[in-house]
Amino acid sequence: MAVGDDAADMVRRGWQAEHFVLLLKRDGVQIKPDALMKKSKQTATSSKPESETPQRGFELFNDGVYFLEPTKDSKLRRRWICGNLEVLAQARTADGKEWGKLVAFSDPDKRKKQLVIPMRHFNCDGLAATSELLAEGLNIAIKGRQLVIEYLQTTDTEKRARTTNRTGWHGEADEMTFVILDAAIGSGGEDWLYSNQLPDANPYKQRGTLKQWQEKVSALFAGNSRLVFAASTAFASPLLHLVNAESGGFHYRGGSSSGKSSALFVAASICGGKDYLQRWRGTDNGIEALAQSRSDALLILDEIKQIDGKIAAEAAYMLGNGCGKIRANAGGGARNQPTWRLLFLSSGELSLAQHVDDAGKRVHAGAEIRLCDVPADAGADMGLFENIHGFDSPDKFSDALVANAAKYYGVAFIEFIKCVLSKREAIAPMVRECEAVFSKATLTDKASGQARRVASRFALVAAGGVLATEWGNNRLAGR
Repeated sequence: MAVGDDAADMVRRGWQAEHFVLLLKRDGVQIKPDALMKKSKQTATSSKPESETPQRGFELFNDGVYFLEPTKDSKLRRRWICGNLEVLAQARTADGKEWGKLVAFSDPDKRKKQLVIPMRHFNCDGLAATSELLAEGLNIAIKGRQLVIEYLQTTDTEKRARTTNRTGWHGEADEMTFVILDAAIGSGGEDWLYSNQLPDANPYKQRGTLKQWQEKVSALFAGNSRLVFAASTAFASPLLHLVNAESGGFHYRGGSSSGKSSALFVAASICGGKDYLQRWRGTDNGIEALAQSRSDALLILDEIKQIDGKIAAEAAYMLGNGCGKIRANAGGGARNQPTWRLLFLSSGELSLAQHVDDAGKRVHAGAEIRLCDVPADAGADMGLFENIHGFDSPDKFSDALVANAAKYYGVAFIEFIKCVLSKREAIAPMVRECEAVFSKATLTDKASGQARRVASRFALVAAGGVLATEWGNNRLAGR
């Protein structure tokens, strides 16, 4: 070694850890401490004899990715090109398409991000990849963009991940995983990631504890049939796949200020925050994307009058069918059809049939089966409510319920999914038992097939409420 050499110089000459150990034991050798601190994860270089030209490559440090570029005097110079950007896995869909790189980094607010960069973004100049990273908050040097693209393309990893454009259950029966927008619950063989275009805000948020939600929100469900039903619908949604049930919805119909929106809001608190509840307003394309982000969960659409009556029945039919329109791709072939499984709650002053009729169209029986009409008025002269738990008025009870649901939310759904994973073998028999009991109590031998389909959906909701009650120590569903 020569005077002034540092640890990095010796590594390039082929030194291993045992060489440094022997060096430290020799007398008269001076080693500067900072030389020993230069450790990194090298991603694209290798040690070469001194006589050969140093190889260009990249190193990943805590403060970012550095480019190693050879100099005229046969040394390597480090140049910072972007913040810490780690390649975690190669991602692709379940059928082996849409390959991409799963990367992790932190934005300027120190929020950790995970992002799948599609390999197609590296086509042409590849700037689509760095554009996406910049938009998510990664710091990139002004002249470092092409180098970041090269770093991503040349960094390889054996780890794999699956991507999906819908939430909910994925994987085989013995390795099921429940995917939400920013997490996956379960122990599948591979990581699953939601890769569809994310909404502006993640609706699957959590705040507070399960106990707080039980005491401040679900405890007030007791004695209120419509609140219990709405909550049970949220818990029943993840059961659809396990019992091979069809999608469908329920529509709370009633006058203004009757408590319909409050019931939907507190049902939303089971799954997430205030952004979980949505409005009917929008095109059918928008509803398709919304349905994919609520697959195997509860879709909540308030105020049916906000959607054009001419397409309301078609939208309800589409949601109940569990699939969207078939569209052509750029090559003229058919794109993958969007699919989902879900239960949905709706509200409005008019029924679906009345809303469609006012628009000059006729609603078919199939649409009404997929969106069952439920009177919002519980018949106790308090609108949707029957028990206001000592509050001075139904309005004050509703305000307190909504305020508490805005403080504590999202945890109950996550805990319910964990219970489903651990107890899924017992779910199908229990649902069949609920269906038998409900059908016996509500149907006759002459009941039509349509009536039996609707009864099965109500029975599934009952099963969701019973399971939530049992698993939540008689508090989860407010019973």
